[in-house]
Amino acid sequence: MNIRPRPGEVDQPAPDMGRTESDEENSFLTDAEKQVDRLPQPYRTIDKIVMKIFNQTWEEIEAREAERIERAKRQQCDCVYANDPIESLSECSSICFSPDSRYIFASMFSGELHVFTADRNEFVCKLQADDMDPSCLDSMQCVSMKPGVYLLACIDDMGFAKLYIYADSKIYLVQNLNPQAQGAPKSNAEKFTLDSDGEFAGLASRMDDRCWVTFYKLPKDTWLSELSAATTAPESKSQRPVSGRSDRSMTAGFSLEGDKAHPSARQRAAAVVSFSPTSIIHKVNEPSKVEGNHYLTYKEALEHATCSFGIGSGEAHLFTDTHLKLRRAAIRKRHSEQMKHLDPDARPVVEYSPHWHFLRAAKLQPRSSATQEGTVSALVWWTNTYDAQMYPLQRGSVSNREGIPGVEVVWPMCDLITSSAVSSCTVNVALGMNNGTISVINRSECFPLTALSVRANVAINTISFLTSMDDTHLLASMADGGVSLVSCSTQTCKDLTPKVGHSDFELQLLCTLPPNGATKHFVCASSLDRLQIFDIGGDIAPLCDLVFSDSLEEAQDRFWCCPDGSRIYAKNDDATISSIQLDNLQVLSQVFQPCDTPLVEEEESFKDRMQNLLLQRTAEQPVRTLAFRERWFEMARELQTAS
Repeated sequence: MNIRPRPGEVDQPAPDMGRTESDEENSFLTDAEKQVDRLPQPYRTIDKIVMKIFNQTWEEIEAREAERIERAKRQQCDCVYANDPIESLSECSSICFSPDSRYIFASMFSGELHVFTADRNEFVCKLQADDMDPSCLDSMQCVSMKPGVYLLACIDDMGFAKLYIYADSKIYLVQNLNPQAQGAPKSNAEKFTLDSDGEFAGLASRMDDRCWVTFYKLPKDTWLSELSAATTAPESKSQRPVSGRSDRSMTAGFSLEGDKAHPSARQRAAAVVSFSPTSIIHKVNEPSKVEGNHYLTYKEALEHATCSFGIGSGEAHLFTDTHLKLRRAAIRKRHSEQMKHLDPDARPVVEYSPHWHFLRAAKLQPRSSATQEGTVSALVWWTNTYDAQMYPLQRGSVSNREGIPGVEVVWPMCDLITSSAVSSCTVNVALGMNNGTISVINRSECFPLTALSVRANVAINTISFLTSMDDTHLLASMADGGVSLVSCSTQTCKDLTPKVGHSDFELQLLCTLPPNGATKHFVCASSLDRLQIFDIGGDIAPLCDLVFSDSLEEAQDRFWCCPDGSRIYAKNDDATISSIQLDNLQVLSQVFQPCDTPLVEEEESFKDRMQNLLLQRTAEQPVRTLAFRERWFEMARELQTAS
């Protein structure tokens, strides 16, 4: 029996809710093998959202690229391209320079610490990596202890803070400031800095959720004496007469021609120097969390703070019934508006990061600080706080109830502190705030030089004093990418970089040129993997662009400027180092003027000169003794033959 199917049951395809009427009409024209399978829900919705985000991002990229091309057409300046990567600095994690720009200290990924000459990148010496812990260094700072002797403060990739000394083409490990005891928790070093004289050190450490700063007193003079004694003792031993040996055995260990195959006594004794340990002066903990209290009287609040006096007097000072009633009503209203849907167990996470500067003696300083020359105090402030605090750097200062030395000078600011800087003589102190206000305080006259709003509601990221203008002018790098000149004498602000309407964080202040001289130019890092040089007294347009290879690393961690400002180094993504010579640029010919006389090293004192001469003469004495002995035996043989 033939069964006739219902009309349209075989010829009509399955319905598709996503197809339109035009797709139905043109479906016979499409090739079935080239059709992409349709995703089921909810994947079609996810794919549509992703494509929408991609299209918006691509439109933003095209707009920024068009703006960059248009800005490049308006501002035509010379481009200087980086040289080929330096072969001796390949596989390098971090570098730093000596203060006199003579040496480059480079940390290799293998864990070795190398020393090169800064002018020709020639190898000088290296410190072998520890076989048990071959860690490389992430950050380094170098200060001069005396001519030819340098102190390095380093943090390795394992979070250990270490001190090294470089002298006489040799690197010495002095001390590890945060060693890990067996079975004890480990603290990680985050920031490690030295004062300019190499007498004090500050170390910021973090463990779990706690952070603190420890200040150390470095026995600088003792270390120099121990280093000198360790290098001169073996040379004095080598001068002792040796008896009972033949002429050949006595001359086997010496080379009259200065053969380098036999190391000198100074090099043999370099690894056995024992340095004195450092001493802890202060330990500054992070600010305590803001918590409520239930004090009903003024006396209870003073007793909890272990303070015997306060502002005002009387039992009802700021704690009357009316005041408590209004305070409870304000707290209930604030809670209902902003904290109604907040988890009661969740607390806002506020991270504190320390920043500090070492200050020399001045009129405004802690009372317990000494009045001698050199570093006497430290200025400390924390992120997400309003106060800058000053601590004395000596023992026997005022302590709080926990027995920890307390702060003696506090500078409250009008907003959250975001940056700070001190002048070359540490007399002027500048503090930048989150609302764009900058405050400069003169510690010698004890009065503020200026308090200006550089840019309203724009945070100040970096501050740098200009040494060529009596430390009364400074550069302020803003969060929106601009750099402004702040004058304390005229109480004015001036924009030094062009305004960029579409690119946030376009320019970032990197350094001034030269860093320690008559500063007239400054270098900014842009978002295009290049540096731009600006003239402080010239136009807003950059003088030239320094072009380096593309990199994803932050500018502050990627670029290094030589202390004399003659070269800028950049770390590439392939672990190589490139550089640009700035003293050869035509636009900076007035900054780096050629010198007809050769460079003269720093003069040594009469005592050091005589000591070096004595060391040289005593080192050559064994050679002269052996030559005289050989000549004596030769004359004896000639007399015996003649007789």
